[in-house]
Amino acid sequence: LNNKALLDLSLFVELLKNSESHTVALVGKIGGMRRYQPYFEMLGISVLETIYEEPERSSYRISVDDKDQTIHFIRNGDEIFFPIAFASIIGKYLRELFMFSFNQSLGFKEKIPYGSGYRHDSKTYELIQALKKRFGEKKTKECFLRSR
Repeated sequence: LNNKALLDLSLFVELLKNSESHTVALVGKIGGMRRYQPYFEMLGISVLETIYEEPERSSYRISVDDKDQTIHFIRNGDEIFFPIAFASIIGKYLRELFMFSFNQSLGFKEKIPYGSGYRHDSKTYELIQALKKRFGEKKTKECFLRSR
């Protein structure tokens, strides 16, 4: 899964697989995607029905582990639905905790600011240099840098 959109979609599907009772999922749109069916097919997921494929919303009825599930990808869903907003906040918070711990494990002890992992952050480049020292150039690029 060397594609972030495909990775995101596979994680959404994994959540549906682990769901006991939910048959409907509301999630934010993945990037600028409009059509998800080819990606479902790459993951071996059967699309039973394409409900919408519009810029604002793409919705599908899919079969996950022989369970009929509906998934709605909603642009700016965190501005419309509280569960998406809540999940977004929790995800961002967990990411910040991970990056804080990651920085500390590489010897950066200051609490704020620390390397965020975003390209625009100068501290991220300090973090990358520390990773290169510890793991070498090739592994750092493979494991840390996000490619487009």
